[in-house]
Amino acid sequence: MNTLEAKVKNYNNIFIITDGVFSMDGDIAPLKDIKRIADEYNGVVIVDDAHGTGVLGKGKGTLKHFNLKPSDNIIQIGTLSKAFGGLGGFVCGIEEVVEYLINTSRSFIYSTALPPSLVSGALKSLELIEEGHLTEKLQENIRSANRIFRRYNLIEEDSLTPIYPVILGDRTMEVSEYLLKNGIYAPGIRYPSVPKGLERIRVSINVGHREEDFERLGSLLGEFRG
Repeated sequence: MNTLEAKVKNYNNIFIITDGVFSMDGDIAPLKDIKRIADEYNGVVIVDDAHGTGVLGKGKGTLKHFNLKPSDNIIQIGTLSKAFGGLGGFVCGIEEVVEYLINTSRSFIYSTALPPSLVSGALKSLELIEEGHLTEKLQENIRSANRIFRRYNLIEEDSLTPIYPVILGDRTMEVSEYLLKNGIYAPGIRYPSVPKGLERIRVSINVGHREEDFERLGSLLGEFRG
C-alpha cells in the first residue's frame, strides 16, 4: 500500500484498477486500504470481481466481503461465465457511470445482446446465489480443503477462496498429465502466465466436490511434494 500511495501522489486523475480475487494465487485484494487511498486522493477504484462474485461476501463479491458499500468512486465489474455458469459480464456503478458506458462503450454498442436463454440462466443463477445454500456449501468445502491440503503439505496458509496454487516448477506439466490419467483435471500454469520458477497446478474446487475428492487429490499431489 505504501508503493501505491507513493505513486498516486504524483497524479491528478487517478484510477486504481485491481482484481478482487487474484486468479493465480486466490489471494484477496486489500480493498479497504485501496478505497482509503482512493478517497484521500480523489481517485476511483475499479474492481474486477470475476473470481469473487458468487464466492465471497455471501455471493455478493469482494466489496461485500469487506463490508464496503456502493459509492460514487467504486466501479465493480464481473463475469457471468464463472460462478454464474453462463456467458457475458456486468458493470456496477453510479447512474452516471452506467449511462456513460451505455452510450460510449464501443464493445457494448457494437455487440449483439445476450440471447434470452443466457439472460434467463444468469437470473436463475443470481437467485440461487442469493438463497445462500450454495455459497455456504462452497465455504464449507473450502474449510475442508484447507484442513486436508495442509495435512498433505500442499498449502502453508488457509485460503478464503476456492483457488489453490501448488507450486511445482519444471514438473508442473508432468504432474498435470499424471493427475489427468488418474481422473483429475488440474491444469498446469506455465510461464509467461506466471513467472519462471513459479509454474504451478491451479486447483479450483466447487460445491460439487466431496472430502474424499480432496483426500485423493492430496494423496496424489503429496507424492510430488514430499
